Amino acid sequence: MYSRMLVTMIFNLWATRLVLHNLGSEDMGIYGVVSGITALASFITDGTTTAIQRFIVFEKGKKESHENEVFCTAVNITLLISIFIFLFLELLSFFITDIANIPSERETAAKWIYQFAIISLIINFISIPYNSLIIAYERINIYAWLSIINVILSWGAAWLISMFQSSERLALYGFFCCITCVIVRISCQIYCNDHFDEAEYHFYIDKKMIKQMMKYSGITTFSGALQSITFQAIVLIINWIFGAAINAVYMIALQLKNSVLSFGFNIFKAISPQITKTYAENDREHCSKLVYEGAKFEALMVGAIMVPFIFKSQYILQLWLKNVPVYTREFCISTIFISLTYAIISPVSVLVQASGKIKRFMTIPDIFYLLTVTALSFTVAYFTKNPILTIVSIVITDMISCLLRIVIAQKETFFSIKEFVKQVISPVFTVLLFSSAVCYILRNIFTDSIPGLIALLAANTIVLLFLAYFFVITIDERIFIKENARKIISLIRK
Repeated sequence: MYSRMLVTMIFNLWATRLVLHNLGSEDMGIYGVVSGITALASFITDGTTTAIQRFIVFEKGKKESHENEVFCTAVNITLLISIFIFLFLELLSFFITDIANIPSERETAAKWIYQFAIISLIINFISIPYNSLIIAYERINIYAWLSIINVILSWGAAWLISMFQSSERLALYGFFCCITCVIVRISCQIYCNDHFDEAEYHFYIDKKMIKQMMKYSGITTFSGALQSITFQAIVLIINWIFGAAINAVYMIALQLKNSVLSFGFNIFKAISPQITKTYAENDREHCSKLVYEGAKFEALMVGAIMVPFIFKSQYILQLWLKNVPVYTREFCISTIFISLTYAIISPVSVLVQASGKIKRFMTIPDIFYLLTVTALSFTVAYFTKNPILTIVSIVITDMISCLLRIVIAQKETFFSIKEFVKQVISPVFTVLLFSSAVCYILRNIFTDSIPGLIALLAANTIVLLFLAYFFVITIDERIFIKENARKIISLIRK
């Protein structure tokens, strides 16, 4: 997973640089706005993904399971819902240029991008049951390889458009990204059919299971709808008030946020199925331990990248983008704090999803975020005309909504805020505080160069590992580390 992480992060950042160079800020902003409109339907896909993944993994954790019935039911649900998604988005296509405020000379390209984005969304949606099987069986290596294939092909799409005229690049980029989705989808299904008996499809619908899935999916879908509307509202507010160029900066910041978050989510992908399975087995002690361990290690992995970036952000952005658009540094530093927040609460979210008690957890924070962030960001943007204050208001509101989820999680499950603060928040923030102090001292010692950046990353990693060993990990985990260290040393000596 960490090999996958390094490859995907490098190629994602490289691809963003190529897209910015080959499309330019205006076209990149248009691509972000138009393809983002399909996110209006992603609330359905994301909600269904969460439901199907939870039920397949939960079923595997039970002593007596019927995984093939659950899988076939899930496939039929995705096929049926995909028809409605397609019709909804095609109906919306008649208003695409008005909604996205597209310049007249780019309307044709924008319409093509929209169609390719629809196809990509549908393809990814009908892949959900197959991806869920891979996660349920914890075939993390296959998940990693599929991610690597996807990111390399996406990079290839960003590079390939440079061979065409500038007027054709925007639409062609959408086409190449669509082809990438098709290739990954075929690869995923071939693997599942060859390795999992449960992937043998036949027309089967469990009415009781559909009722449970649809109820669960309905809540997650509603939550996803709120998140999609909120995201699109933020994009449109930035686009209307500051223009497509600043919107491109926001897209770059989100790309960086997701890349940094991937450091922590590698642990999350490995732990997530175990949290659901242990909950299904009613093993509360082991389940709680996985939640706390997952949260603290995810946070430390994100901190290992976040802290050096804050002190060397300008040089890293110049190295990454070459020509750094105005406000990019401020946007990236602001949004990177969201990565840390999401890393900490993601295992808590899995715990609540495993319990099935998701109604308040999924809806109340999203309603709060939608109402607060849209009103606040629009007010700040409209009256101050300051993009920095706008992004700061967005980030602070997002953090508050995450804290609200933690409060609700305690009421719905055996999760304890007191233990969470004791085992996760307090030690992690102590370590990150000392790590920040070290990077602050070393930032001027190590020059703005690749060797200097590597040296700062190495120094920060060493400090994090040292402090984490004494202040974060438990006694049992230290014993585990010592035992495995002895085994590794003995193997090397042999």
